[in-house]
Amino acid sequence: MISFWIKIRTDGQSGTGTQADPFDGGNKKFDDAIKAIKLKVPYDSKETVVINILDGHFATRGFAVGKNWKIVGQGIDVTYLELQDVGRTNFKDPDVYIIGTVYDDDENHQNDGNHRRDPVWAKLDGWADTFYVADLTLDCQWPIQSARTAQMGNGRTVKYGCIHAQCITGIIERVRAIHWGS
Repeated sequence: MISFWIKIRTDGQSGTGTQADPFDGGNKKFDDAIKAIKLKVPYDSKETVVINILDGHFATRGFAVGKNWKIVGQGIDVTYLELQDVGRTNFKDPDVYIIGTVYDDDENHQNDGNHRRDPVWAKLDGWADTFYVADLTLDCQWPIQSARTAQMGNGRTVKYGCIHAQCITGIIERVRAIHWGS
């Protein structure tokens, strides 16, 4: 098992992701911490990756998890992941999610942070083996999303959801989802 920690830091350091030196997820740096984790964990890793998100409000543009990731907060109404106004530029356009399962679009499985890790609806072999989210509040902030009333050509509007999970074994427990919709 590989473990990482993310917290809101006030010392100006970005951190290394260890329990003693967590990644900085404050001041809109949460997505940078997730990118750093993706750079440290090989794409085809079989190990469970536990991401411990400490207390606070973390701004994100939404992110795709790797295989066998566990996202664990400190509790409902203690750890918040809050979707920034992403328009329609989230990783799963045209719909927007805070957390999604992934496949790798790079057949060489480079782990350089430049390749897309998109939600998996197209490649069965890329499904996350396991997916786990617990002990946090997910806030899509629907009222502030600039694209919430945008028409998509087929008459429907953009959807804002908290989790898009396609996996073999998925567990979501003690999670509060707020301000989502279309």
